[in-house]
Formats: sequence, C-alpha cells, structure tokens
Amino acid sequence: MGLPVALPAGIMHAMTERVEWVPVTPERYQEWLAPVRARLVERAGTGIAAPESTVDRALAAALPDGAGTPGQHLLSARIGGEPAGQAWLGLSGRTACVHDLVGERLLPALERYAAGRGADAVKITVLDRDRRFAQQLAEQGYRVINTQMRIALADAADAGPRRELRTMTADQWSAFRANQERDYAAEMLRAGQCASAAEASERAVREMAELLPAGRDTPDQQFLMGYAAGEPVGFVWYSTDPDSAFVLDLLVYEQHRRRGHAAGMLRAMHDRCRDAGLTAVGLSVFGFNDGARALYDALGYHPTEQVLVKRLGSTPEPTR
Repeated sequence: MGLPVALPAGIMHAMTERVEWVPVTPERYQEWLAPVRARLVERAGTGIAAPESTVDRALAAALPDGAGTPGQHLLSARIGGEPAGQAWLGLSGRTACVHDLVGERLLPALERYAAGRGADAVKITVLDRDRRFAQQLAEQGYRVINTQMRIALADAADAGPRRELRTMTADQWSAFRANQERDYAAEMLRAGQCASAAEASERAVREMAELLPAGRDTPDQQFLMGYAAGEPVGFVWYSTDPDSAFVLDLLVYEQHRRRGHAAGMLRAMHDRCRDAGLTAVGLSVFGFNDGARALYDALGYHPTEQVLVKRLGSTPEPTR
C-alpha cells in the first residue's frame, strides 16, 4: 500500500518485556480501523490531494475482506496482559510491510513477529519530513531502497523541447511486458527487496499480472512510446486516478541516451496530464539511481517519502 507509518519517538529502544500479539477479530475490525484510517489520512494529507478518498481507496484495495484478508496481520499488542499498542503488518512473499504501528518500543517485537512467520525483511515507508526517524531506522539496520517524488503540474519546470508520444502497438507492448518483468526483477534484487533471483523473478511476474489484469487494455494505464525525428527512443508508462498520474516506468534506449529524451518525454507527458484535467504527477526512484534523481530534481519534483528495508537476522519469535 505504501502509505507512510507514524511511530512514536521511543519506538527504537530495546524491550525487555515480552509482547503478546493478538489478532483483531471481525467483530472488532471497525473499532480497529477508525483510528488507523485517521492516522493514514493525517499522514497522506501532507502531499496528496483529497487524502480521505485516497486513503479509503487504498484501504479498500488492501483489506477487501477486512480482518480476514489473507496476508494482512491486524494486531493488538499486550504486555503483561495490558494493552500496549497495535500494528498492521502485510506479508508478501518474504517481505513484511509495516502499514501502521502505535505503541512505545514495539518495532523490534514486530520484527520478531514477522520473522516468526517467514519474513526475512521488513519494509517501512517514512515521510521525507521525518528525517530524524529515518535516521533512527538507519541506525537500526534499515536502508533506503527508493524515494517517492511528486510535482504539482502548475509548478513544473516544463520550458524546453518535447518528444512525440504515441500509444504502443501490440508488438511493442508484448516486448515491453517481457522486458518489464525481467528489469523489475533485476531492480528489486539490486535494491535488496528480494533475497534471490528466483524470488525476484516470481514476484515480478506476479505483481505485473496483478497490476495489469487486462494487459495493455487495463483501465487507467497509459503505455506510450517516445519518438524523435520519427524514430522510437524510449517509452513512458503511467497510471491515472481522478486527480493525478503516477509514472510507473520511464526508459530511454541506451543508444539514444544523454540527448534530452527523458526530459522531453516527461514534459510531453505533463502536457497530456494537464489536458486530461490532472493536477499532479508522482513517481518512484530507486535509491541507487542518481541520474534519474537528478533529472526529476531539475524538472521540479520534490521528495515526499522514503521506503526503507531491513534484512532480518535476529532469532524469530515463536509463532502463537
């Protein structure tokens, strides 16, 4: 889901008390959900238009079956039989994503809980403004794997040449999808999001199928080739919602790089988004991609949040 989590300042301290994690029952789901939604709206509201509707869509997608949604662990924490906080942990493959956590010093215990259920990594999204917390995570073994960025189209630095954008043909789409799965797997492996090439490949194929159930015809997805002097030089893939777009991939072919094509394709994409009535564009850049980050900075994008991952090496907490 990727919404930033709010953790109390004392969360990084080691715990000596044993934490008992109690699953939220269907009867208590709405009681659990209300404060979680409020926290996510508050956090999302710093950089998203219509944060309430954005969070509601994300919650509906992430928790379609409420407390019984497979892979989603909705938990209350108890210490010595007394309430100590709560957590929402999503498990996908061997990665656990912390979507919400409230309670002093609970993060180490939640890491052990995740390890006890087969996770070998924990992922946390942190707002860019929360740099002190990000630094605390770094000191505990977390590292930045990507940065989310955003631009208000009214503020975009769009003076400069454009590249022509055309919808991909069927043949271009087929090649694009195969390359997407291969390249996405390689990027996840390099960024430390997967423990092996096999895991990265399986996850890339699965996530592409989930994201594009109707392939090239999936609603709200745009697959465009960029052209210069009639020759294809790269592509841009982005999704749209009622207010904004999100760049899922932008690539200039190797033989055409360092000629301004990436900036030209983004400017042309910005024009399309304005014409469609959209007001903002977001994107994600891997932590190791300094060249892409420099391009987005130059065009006026600003960081909104960071995604950090920690490899788990501690002894797992026994499964309850």
